[in-house]
Amino acid sequence: MRTRLTLLLLLLLSACGPAAAPSDPLLLYVEADEAGGSRIVTAGEPVAPFPLQVSEQCAVYRIHPSPATAWVAIEFDCTDAPLVVFVWVDFHGRSSGSWRRSNSRFLAWAADGQAAYLKADPFGNPQIVLENPAAEHWDATALPPSLYDLAVLPDGRVIYSTTLGLGYGSQTWTADADGGQPRQVMDWPDHIVAYLSPSPNGIPIAFIVFPDSETPFPNGALFVLEDGREYITDADAGHGYAPAWSPDGTRLAFVHRDNPDDPQADLSAGALRSNIYLVEFPSQSVSPLTSFPDAIVETPAWSPDGSRLVFNVVRNGTIQIWQAAAGDLQPLTAPGACCAAWVPGR
Repeated sequence: MRTRLTLLLLLLLSACGPAAAPSDPLLLYVEADEAGGSRIVTAGEPVAPFPLQVSEQCAVYRIHPSPATAWVAIEFDCTDAPLVVFVWVDFHGRSSGSWRRSNSRFLAWAADGQAAYLKADPFGNPQIVLENPAAEHWDATALPPSLYDLAVLPDGRVIYSTTLGLGYGSQTWTADADGGQPRQVMDWPDHIVAYLSPSPNGIPIAFIVFPDSETPFPNGALFVLEDGREYITDADAGHGYAPAWSPDGTRLAFVHRDNPDDPQADLSAGALRSNIYLVEFPSQSVSPLTSFPDAIVETPAWSPDGSRLVFNVVRNGTIQIWQAAAGDLQPLTAPGACCAAWVPGR
């Protein structure tokens, strides 16, 4: 029997009446619950449960707030198939709703935040679709099924990478929002291009390159694509840690592998030792932000005003969310929490 995810839909206040004042940004994250499972919560005092309960057969992989609407996409790894659940939440406390898409992987939100690119049936007959959760409907695109990474540019076009499989390298393309008029912009015959991350202005585009090989967790290199492709510095690859631009586009945070010469770290995810580094633009100077000697520090997320970064720290068998603000590092949650994502204020 296919896994079912229990949704706790809240019936809150009516939408009628005077409009509420704009809300502050919210921080969502995953924490352990009293029953030994997990739940999604909003940070604050007190911590408030998010209107979604995590099934015992699923684990939250990543939280993807829409950049322009109240939709939040929650990506799950489940025992039978990947799952994306869209939750609409009016954070003024007026209404909520949800929509789910089974056997799909999340790729990116469209520029208007109303629809999301998904890779449907990724291990069977893959297809890249645009899912509109409000209409509970998806539209097919002309984007190729060999696509494995996609980002949306500010003008609504997309940039994406494709591969035919191990040993074929990768190619990177731009296209219209529906996949029309594709144009190749890069060809790496012996490498894989991943984690395409356009700056808030669309240019430059950061990405990480690593060898096309059977090594599961190789070290990689951080590049930017502007007038051409330009190497910045080494970066971790293979663990899913995408670089993150500050909202003003002047800083780029990324995960740096601190033990690049350890062959065990190429084969075992737990052998990694990493920290977050920052690239300043336009100087492209690189400096460490964290200096944990014995931890795996994971993908950072910027607050909407660019004043704070939150990230997971994994060490001594525990995972915890930390925060960097104004040069100060401190834990943000108790151990057992992860996967923080900022939801812009409404």
